[in-house]
Amino acid sequence: MFSRRVSSRWVKTAAVAICIAPSLVACGGGDSESDGNTVRFLGHTGLEPSMKVVIEEFEKEHPDIDIKATYAPAGPTFGQTLVTQVQGGNAPDVFYTNGGTGATESLVPLAESGKLMDLSDESWVDSIPEAATDMYTVDDKVYGLLMDEAPHGLLYKPASLDELGLEAPKTFDDVLNVCKVARDNDKYGIALSGQSAGFATEIIAADTVFAQDPEWNAKRANDETTFADTPGWTEAIDRLVQLDEAECFQPGAETASTPQSFEPMISGQTLMTIVPSGALGAVAEGKPEDWAMSPFPGETDADTRVPVGYQDGLAVSAETESKDAALTFLEFVANEGAATRAELSGTVSLAQAAEGDFPSSLSAFAPYYENEQTIARPHDTWAGGGALNALNVAVVAVMTGQQSADEALATVDQAWGR
Repeated sequence: MFSRRVSSRWVKTAAVAICIAPSLVACGGGDSESDGNTVRFLGHTGLEPSMKVVIEEFEKEHPDIDIKATYAPAGPTFGQTLVTQVQGGNAPDVFYTNGGTGATESLVPLAESGKLMDLSDESWVDSIPEAATDMYTVDDKVYGLLMDEAPHGLLYKPASLDELGLEAPKTFDDVLNVCKVARDNDKYGIALSGQSAGFATEIIAADTVFAQDPEWNAKRANDETTFADTPGWTEAIDRLVQLDEAECFQPGAETASTPQSFEPMISGQTLMTIVPSGALGAVAEGKPEDWAMSPFPGETDADTRVPVGYQDGLAVSAETESKDAALTFLEFVANEGAATRAELSGTVSLAQAAEGDFPSSLSAFAPYYENEQTIARPHDTWAGGGALNALNVAVVAVMTGQQSADEALATVDQAWGR
């Protein structure tokens, strides 16, 4: 197991970011006083549909506690907003954080910087799967609640595929065929967020990199390999370029944000998108039964791997003045609220995953769990958020002809650890 320690300069660097969401809270300060029964909660917009209901249920059971929730746009904006608040001395009492080290809002750097409360004595700690333990632990202390698991792949409406005589793709060639049929019918095959193009590439790389070398992350952490020297990463980018050349992506995909990429999915202009299952809640608009997901396929079914995100965590500020209320809220989310959140968000609760009890919309993932064709989402244990951010930029640079894949991947290696 490689070390996941990341320098606290991560927090210091992120703190210089401008205040992107002033409507959420004043940048670098504000009224943080609490009566002890008010919990300020910050999440990203993808969480809002599910957490709104969970919070309503919580407040019915605990009428003496008031959860004041705000949400920032998912993606880089959320991470910058959170770190600005934390570093400015106005941290929310409870907030969303990615497990591990690979994003701006990742838990491990925040814990190492002394920003999070030690939660090791909480009753739900033992429910964290072994594969995710290091993503929520620093020096044998637990600093976050893992809410659920999110298998990653293709999100689509079965009825929309049926209408065109299509099925969920089983091979990469099938994906290209879906794109062709979509264009023949004045639609697009895949809604892509160019701002998160590296994330889509990472999902493809589950097949091209990690199916061949499950230990690639550990080797990269130990400087035994690089992105640029790994043919599988070049192949992953090449596949995304193939999709682009086949007109799979909606117009403006190169610059689209994650929420913007959902719009053509909801309207029916595109047939599929490459996302974690947690995006189902944002796209389905309260009707998850109308949607389904399946793995992004490799060349064959044997090559296919499902990245599983253990990223959806909640942490408590070390400086909260509402400790008891915050811990009561986490206890509810871990227990009574778990099934509600999983159902509305499109994720799998930890209990469901342990029992192999998948909701119908995610049932296509069950055989891959059973056959051990899953991997932990790669970037969650990369050294800092710089590599994923660089990969997002690099992939678009290749798609738009500004760089070769080798040149682009070299920039990702340069960003490793930042």
